[in-house]
Amino acid sequence: MEYKALELGYTVSWEELTDPPLLYSAVADGQVDVYPSSWAERNHVGYIEPYAEQLEDLGAYQSGAISFLAVPEHSEMQSIEDIPEYWEEIGERIVGIEPGAGLTQQMIDDVLPAYGFEETDMVTSSTPAMLVELENAIAAGEEVVVTLWNPYWPMSEFDVRPLDDPLGAFGEPEGLHYVATAGFSEEHPELAEWVEDFELSDDEFNALENLIVNEYEDGDEQAAVEEWLQEFPGTLQRRLWRKLSVLSPRTPPTPQIWASELFAGIKRPTREIDRQTQHGRKALTLGLLAK
Repeated sequence: MEYKALELGYTVSWEELTDPPLLYSAVADGQVDVYPSSWAERNHVGYIEPYAEQLEDLGAYQSGAISFLAVPEHSEMQSIEDIPEYWEEIGERIVGIEPGAGLTQQMIDDVLPAYGFEETDMVTSSTPAMLVELENAIAAGEEVVVTLWNPYWPMSEFDVRPLDDPLGAFGEPEGLHYVATAGFSEEHPELAEWVEDFELSDDEFNALENLIVNEYEDGDEQAAVEEWLQEFPGTLQRRLWRKLSVLSPRTPPTPQIWASELFAGIKRPTREIDRQTQHGRKALTLGLLAK
C-alpha cells in the first residue's frame, strides 16, 4: 500500500501504538487511515465494535492467524491441561505480552478461566520481554509457557510449538485484515483495490518478517525481499505479478517492490516518507500495533 500511495503523490507515515483501543479510535477518527494487521474476526472484535460505523474492512491478506500457549520443542508438556503438573518448573506463571493486547484480553476472558487459572497466573510485560524468556528457556533446556501467535517470525526461527487446546478456548483461526477509516475505499479507490485478493501463507509471512526484522539493517529491506523471493519463487511471484499487472498495466512495479512495501514498517514503523508528484500532496497514515 505504501508504494502505491507514494506513486499517487501521498505523504506516507507509520505510527506505532501499543494500546488497541487507542489505535482503533485513531482509525475511526481518521487520525490513522489504515491499520494493516487487524485481527478483525475475533481477537480485536471488542476493540472494533464501539467504532463499527466508523471503520471499513478492506479485506484479509492472511487467513490462518491463530493465538495459543506455546512451549519449547523440548518441553514435556503437550496440552494446556498439562500446565498444573509443571507449575513449579515454569515459575508458577504463564508469560504474557502487553497488558492492553488483544491476546492478553483473550487470555483473561476465555483461556485462563476455561482451564481453571486465575488472571494473576499470567504475568504481562511486553512482546520483546516474552521472547527473551522463551529464548532463554530454549537455550537452557528449561520449561516455560508463553502466549504466542502465528503468523509471527519466532514460529519459524525458534524451536517452539503450540500446546494442544482440547477445550478450544482460543477458537478457530482468523484472518489478518486491513481496517480503514469508513469511506476509505470511496475516497482512495486505487489504494483499496491495491490490497484486494492478496494472501500470504504462514511460511511466506514469517520468513519475510524475520528477514526484515532480524537479518537486515535499516535501509536494506530491498535486499531482504530479494532473498525472500529466492526462497519463495514461482507461485507467489506469479501471483504478485498478476495482481500488479491488472492494477498498473502500463508500468507495473516489480514483485520485489510490492512485497517490500507490503511489509514496510515492520522493523521501523515510525519511518516517515515525504514525496511530491504531479498528483499533488495528500497524507496517509498507517498504524501498527503490538498484538
